Formats: sequence, C-alpha cells, structure tokens
Amino acid sequence: MLAADSLCDAITLQQLGERDRVLGSRRDGLIPGEAAGALLLAHGPAPTGERPLARIIACTLGQVGRGPERVQALADGLGDVFARLARQPHVGDRRPRCVASCQTGEVFEARAFSYAALRQAPLMPEPLVHLRACDSFGDTGAAAPALALALALHRLRAHPGRALLYASGEDGALGACVLDVAATDPGATP
Repeated sequence: MLAADSLCDAITLQQLGERDRVLGSRRDGLIPGEAAGALLLAHGPAPTGERPLARIIACTLGQVGRGPERVQALADGLGDVFARLARQPHVGDRRPRCVASCQTGEVFEARAFSYAALRQAPLMPEPLVHLRACDSFGDTGAAAPALALALALHRLRAHPGRALLYASGEDGALGACVLDVAATDPGATP
C-alpha cells in the first residue's frame, strides 16, 4: 500500500481557506501538511525465518451518517465501528496500549472520538494514550493512516502489545483495526 498527499499546494490551501478549515485566527482548524507512506502488507503465515513487525488481528469498516450535527454523526459512526471491532474474536483478550488515529487536529474530531471512546471503554487503553499523526506532521490526508501505523509501531517496539488504529475519509468512510506487536526478545513483557 502506498499513499501520498499534500494539502500545501495553492489550490488546496485556497479551497480549505474558503471552507474556513485552516487553523489561523480562530482556535479550530487544521494545519495543512504533506507526507507519503508505504506499507508492505501480507496475508497468511510469515515465511520461515521471517518475523512481521506486527499483525492485524481484527478490522472493520463503517460510514459516518449524514446527521445535521457533525460531532454526533462522527461519534455515532466511530461508536458503531468500535462496537463491531470489540465483538470480533480475540479483541477482548487484552486492552490496547494505545490508540493511533488520523485526526486532522480539528476540535470536532477530538470531541467525536471522546464520545465514541466512552461508549466503548473496554476497547480503550487504560490510561488513554492517543497518538495523532497531525500533532507531528499536520493534516497529511491520505498518508495519515501510514503515519498513524508508524507511530503505533514506534511506541509498541519498546513495550509490545496492541494498538487500536482508526481513520476516516472526507467521503465519510471509517475504518478501524487492532494491531498486535509481539515481543522481539524473550525478556520483553507483553
């Protein structure tokens, strides 16, 4: 999988500005960014002698409804995706150590996640550790899922365990998965 996006070209910046989505004089908005990410994904067992960095143990897709209230529509969509993910086999065995997301940095996304997380508290890390690619890179559009995955892998390399990853698209598509990073040495704790 390869993704690249740039929200820093003149036309995109003008469109974002016309929709009042750029962080500026008001306290809410996004910081336009650009990035690229590449992931090598495989299905099935690893070749003999090879060890994957992580395994996706469950995933699900959903859609944001078209409700009049943006926060509520996203919270309901995320809540539904998280609920379906929580019902999948082996997901309830252990809590994730962190959540990694593709939030843009806009307040409505943080509020919607808070509502959805409270509805699915058993699926959330305790304490809640939320890694957002936008905190380091700005809004990177289509490349944000690869960056969120990289942030989760970086965090879990030192302390193996699970991460909950989720993303949403401009078209209302939602996706979430539980990623498992196994210990790389016998002395590491899961």
